[in-house]
Amino acid sequence: MRKNNPMNKKVLWISIASVATLGIGGFLFWRSRKKKKEAEALAAGQVEASEDTKQIEGEQEQDKTPPPHIDIEENVVYLSAKWCPACQTNEKTAQALYAKYKDKVEFRRVDADEEIAKSYGFQLGLRSIPVLAFVSEGEVLETMIGPKSMQEYDQMFAKYFPSLKPAKPKAKMVKTPVQEEPPTPPIPQIEPPVAQSEEVKQLPAPTSNGVKEEEETTQDA
Repeated sequence: MRKNNPMNKKVLWISIASVATLGIGGFLFWRSRKKKKEAEALAAGQVEASEDTKQIEGEQEQDKTPPPHIDIEENVVYLSAKWCPACQTNEKTAQALYAKYKDKVEFRRVDADEEIAKSYGFQLGLRSIPVLAFVSEGEVLETMIGPKSMQEYDQMFAKYFPSLKPAKPKAKMVKTPVQEEPPTPPIPQIEPPVAQSEEVKQLPAPTSNGVKEEEETTQDA
């Protein structure tokens, strides 16, 4: 019968321990590198989110202290950031939108890097950028997240601000020259014949030779 060599067992345990040590060390090294890369990406503002929007990394999650409360009097709030690719894509449209409606409604643009953006984001529940929020008395009615076209924005403004709908131009009356009818000639009035009185004597009828019968009678006498 063959006896087990204690030396072989010792070598086996040493090998197992070495492999386990290398595995744990490699895992810890990989984890530390990953955390370092995430920290660098967060500092540079390059934390990946969805394709069209960026998630706002609110400091409230770390601090747990809510930002100062503000009175939100605006009816439209646009929140974006310069470092956000989706915001850069939508920047020209956002500028045109603000120029179009800033004098018609209570409209405010807020940069996500501003301190006050924390209050807007916290009170309105805005977690993605770019975002356009329609607000009434400090409460969000509806949001439009991600790049949008001017037509889509206009449709939403028409929904919440019906008075901004362009009025249809009034039809202009075209005067048609009236053709004047020729004047109607006056109708001649025919006077009724005058009745002869009994006192009017009838004139004797002329003879064939143009001499009155009364004269002929006188000559014969």
